[in-house]
Amino acid sequence: MSEANDSKTAKFQTLRLQRFYLAQVNYLITYLVISVAWAVGHYQGSAWLMLSHILLGVGTQLVFLLLIRSDWNLRLKDPSMTNAQIVVAMLLITYLLAFAGPLRGTLIMIYANILVFGIFQLSRRDFHIHSGLALVLFGLLITLEHYLKPGARSFTLSLVEWFVLACFLFCLSLTGSYIRELRERLQQRHNTLQAHQETLRGMMGQLQNLATTDALTGLANRTLFQDRLQAALQLAARRDEWVAVLFLDLDRFKPINDSLGHAAGDQVLIDVAHRLRGCVRESDTVARMGGDEFTLLLTGLADREVALSAAMHVGEKVLRALAPAFVLQGRDFFVSASIGIAFYPQDGEQSSILLKNADTAMYHAKASGKDTFQFYQSDMNARALERLALENDLRRAVQEQAFELAYQPQFSCADGRLTGAEALLRWQHPQRGRVSPAEFVPIAEELGLIGTLGEWVLEEAARQTAAWQAEGLHLPRLAVNLSSMQFDDGELASQIVTILERHGLAPSLLELELTESILLRNIDATMQTLEALKRKGMHIAIDDFGTGYSALNYLRDFPIDTLKIDRGFIHSMHPGSRDARLAEAIVAMGRSLDLRVLAEGVETAEQFALIGQFGCDEVQGYHLGRPVSPDEFRQRWLQQAR
Repeated sequence: MSEANDSKTAKFQTLRLQRFYLAQVNYLITYLVISVAWAVGHYQGSAWLMLSHILLGVGTQLVFLLLIRSDWNLRLKDPSMTNAQIVVAMLLITYLLAFAGPLRGTLIMIYANILVFGIFQLSRRDFHIHSGLALVLFGLLITLEHYLKPGARSFTLSLVEWFVLACFLFCLSLTGSYIRELRERLQQRHNTLQAHQETLRGMMGQLQNLATTDALTGLANRTLFQDRLQAALQLAARRDEWVAVLFLDLDRFKPINDSLGHAAGDQVLIDVAHRLRGCVRESDTVARMGGDEFTLLLTGLADREVALSAAMHVGEKVLRALAPAFVLQGRDFFVSASIGIAFYPQDGEQSSILLKNADTAMYHAKASGKDTFQFYQSDMNARALERLALENDLRRAVQEQAFELAYQPQFSCADGRLTGAEALLRWQHPQRGRVSPAEFVPIAEELGLIGTLGEWVLEEAARQTAAWQAEGLHLPRLAVNLSSMQFDDGELASQIVTILERHGLAPSLLELELTESILLRNIDATMQTLEALKRKGMHIAIDDFGTGYSALNYLRDFPIDTLKIDRGFIHSMHPGSRDARLAEAIVAMGRSLDLRVLAEGVETAEQFALIGQFGCDEVQGYHLGRPVSPDEFRQRWLQQAR
């Protein structure tokens, strides 16, 4: 609004300057007339007097010009300063009339010309005032000449000139009111025409919006999406960039329409559109193609890897965004999506081909079980396709809790007794077989599934331990790994306590294992979480010690109970080796800080003997016990420890 006002003010200032320059034409004519009259001897004053007349006129006009140029005139009630300019002009002309001699008639014409200009700019009242002032000034001049310079000029002729001027102004007043009224009507019509033009532009904008926007969701429609896709392909061709097209079709949408009616279905589509907007950048496009089909356009992708990463990231965000329930008529309904992805230039260089290929990939996604996304080209990056399939399987496995826990025993170096067990997550895929945690846990973290998965591990480990206790079997300590996302959860301590209480387990039985990188991301928050866990009675262990920051200050400040030496030091350890010396130093440091030290990955008798010589408290590894199922763990170690 402020910018519009500033633009309007600048426009009026320009108009005032134009009028001011037009008025200077009168002054220029006057100065020329005076100069010529002086040259031919018809000017009754001296050259200096003539020059003073001109300089006085130029000076006053410069003042007006400076006022307008500096915008100081905007502070006045009349920013155009029309009244002031006309009064000054009349005074200057009256002053000139006193020395005009034979030029008086010409100057009177200029006088009248000034007032003619005023009739178009002044109100009727102001025009009458200025006309009266002009007649008074001229009459005063005639009277002074008659008494001060008798006989210098015919008094009768002067009265005739005054009378002619008065008649002219009277006629001008009569015709001027009509001219002014006509001018005001023209201005009103001009304003009306401008208003109609603004309305027409608004209507054209609305028509354009209706032609390119989906009326229900407010997203781009098919026409606008195709236009933007075509423009994006042309730009990508010039910049040697990639473009990704995601074609999305809602799963389980038809039953909502059939059971609750189209109004409920429309509300779902509106909610879906809102969620999809939050999954892309401002520069990307989300469109509704019709029905329950949507498309997403990702542009400005530097190369294939960037395009692949961006498309996977957006696809995952869309699936997560649609996962929460849609509340309709007080009930929860779940709608997922099948997404097909195609890339320019890999999968086509024309917009129609890209859309067709993305649509084809979408149907493959539906055939793969829905609630997933598929890339169009089968010979794309094999690793990416493998990861995509693994993500889909992992998501389904989390929903179906298709995991199991294995338990690896931990033993005392001093007497070989069982000191605890670490619960290790295992995934037995029906087609892939055993999938390594190193492969699927990072993916679960990226997909936001690790919280659900970690909670299941805690719940299942607590349930199994409680079952063993119910049989009279004693497990001294249960170690469970925590991910960074779990650790960042502000409710972690209360969540764990709830699980332990549900199964009747003491908090002191549980040892939570964290890596150094998790602990050092946010020192203050880490300290608060660790202290909350310690207040509940749980133990804290640093897993894979020696591979991260290994800073002594956090070992001193954090409430840590156990150091677990990373298996990388133990694997290549032999007498006199550097790894052996490092392991011995870690043990000595841990013992000096009153921490329990446990060596992971002990696989040979030599390693076991060496680590025992260093004074290590406990060991864990294949040499003494592999991770086994709960039944085998019970038979091999718990029952023997009775």
